[in-house]
Amino acid sequence: MRDLRKVVITGLGAVSAYGLGADPLWRGLLAGRSCVAPASPTLEDLPAIPAFPASAIGAFSARDVLGKGLRGVCRESQLLLAATLFARRDAGLADGAVARDAEGVFAGTRWAGLEDYLHFHLERSIWGPEKVSPTRGPNTGFNAPASHVSIRHDLQGPNLTFASRSSASLDAIGHAADWIRKQRVKIVYAGGIESLSYPRARHLLAAGRPIAEAARPFDARRTGATPGEGAVIVVLEDAEHARARGARILAEVGAWAMAFEPAQPDRAARRVLRAAGPADAIFGSASGDRALDAWEAAAIAADHADVPVCAVKGAAGEWEGASGALQVLAATRALADRVVPPTAGFERLDPELPAIRVAGAARPGALASVAVVTLHGSGRASALALRAAP
Repeated sequence: MRDLRKVVITGLGAVSAYGLGADPLWRGLLAGRSCVAPASPTLEDLPAIPAFPASAIGAFSARDVLGKGLRGVCRESQLLLAATLFARRDAGLADGAVARDAEGVFAGTRWAGLEDYLHFHLERSIWGPEKVSPTRGPNTGFNAPASHVSIRHDLQGPNLTFASRSSASLDAIGHAADWIRKQRVKIVYAGGIESLSYPRARHLLAAGRPIAEAARPFDARRTGATPGEGAVIVVLEDAEHARARGARILAEVGAWAMAFEPAQPDRAARRVLRAAGPADAIFGSASGDRALDAWEAAAIAADHADVPVCAVKGAAGEWEGASGALQVLAATRALADRVVPPTAGFERLDPELPAIRVAGAARPGALASVAVVTLHGSGRASALALRAAP
């Protein structure tokens, strides 16, 4: 049996409502600055959607970032391509620097491909099959963004897509780390993508959401989650490989755990947090949803009541399948910069919640390890431990 290798993070890339790259996103989170503004996704001649508060990227010129070769590449894939480009630059990697079969892509999402799927059938129904663009079909799958990344960078290593409501991108990162530990690959570009598409907006409206204001995680006045969108890529690398090429190491990846406890989300979250081990800070998935925040608070209070908690969705919104990657980016920068960012929108802990230390302001201080946790009302939870760079 092969010896398990250490896994480190050597690069971060993002596209968000804060701007292009990981730095604008981190600065926004660190300042506790919400980027929520009115949004109204559209799709051809379908009925308009009333504007609602959301953390939307807005104008994005893929050509300015990625250059040519974008014909037939959907917006979600363009966003993930840009995040990957920024992450590769941050890690000091260039095309051809590593053997093509030694690099892979693992991505998480819930909604990727759905808008193109709807568009595909609209074109077919209205204009007829002969009018449907042949480039439309490949973009209708969940795996389109990750596939476009592999194609553009000629990556011939593993390519996997994880699709779920909350844990998709965190599980993508956890699985990627396992592949590297088992020496199946040297580098994986792992993360997630979620867009504020027309069908996603229609789904929110049909479910009686979104809320009329920015989210307030854990706060007594919270009324729900604010939708958001973005793409994050984390460069995971074999530690020896990273040191051999002189890479800057941002953090080391520790334990990763998953649990499913039907009808007992708090118990599932408690299990994965315990498996992740001791932590100096927790980057939670609280979004302002009254039930989910309560379950997560209960899980944290059980073993980590004195640990500072940061809920990034208060500032950046609910990214659903890509939320875990967003939280990992924040946790990685927190370790590197030695500061826990505030939870935007939080002012007073709901007295009905157990006592936990929600970061209402930035908390400077050395951090040895942090935990990232995702949670869904079905009872599905995941957690990932990160340690400070050696």
